Amino acid sequence: MYHCCHVYRLSQLFQNNGRISLLIHSLFTSLSVNWPAQLNRLEGHTGDVNAVVFSSDGEHIVSGSSDKTIQVWDAETGDVISGPFRGHTGAVTTLAFSPDDKHITSGSSDHTIRVWDAESGNVIAGPFTGHIGWVLSVMFSPDDKCIASGSDDRKTRVWDVESGCVEGHTTEITSVMFSPDCLWFRVDNASLGSGEW
Repeated sequence: MYHCCHVYRLSQLFQNNGRISLLIHSLFTSLSVNWPAQLNRLEGHTGDVNAVVFSSDGEHIVSGSSDKTIQVWDAETGDVISGPFRGHTGAVTTLAFSPDDKHITSGSSDHTIRVWDAESGNVIAGPFTGHIGWVLSVMFSPDDKCIASGSDDRKTRVWDVESGCVEGHTTEITSVMFSPDCLWFRVDNASLGSGEW
């Protein structure tokens, strides 16, 4: 059985008085919703799809799955452009494109982070080890030099793509984000809600 993700055109999705309850309902159930706004159905993973991210130009989609693979898709046609990328030994739980869309970073239930060439699928950095829990969030800094990660091990780490990391935090990390100027790093966690810049 193939697992898939659906691609929707947001302008059509929110035309109905801004209602998103059907979307939320479909995300938390196994119902297949046939919206007229649906552009494509991307099929190919053999496990649950845990992470889906658009490239900055909107032309590509990267997906990560419990089947331990990553695939890059053409957002318009639904064709696989590259992948599956293999290397993680656990489910791929989070993904991010680099600002120039040339690289993809992934986090996994195997507690590692990898950096991939978006075209070839070759690992160009990592695996970065140090988390002792599932990696739940990753993000490139705007200058492509660092990757921020958050884990259910209650650690936030900032990885230099070429060398090491800096760590902090003592509660479960659910989201990470860099400011556009790379001077600030934001962390959100389950117990405190949104962090501050």
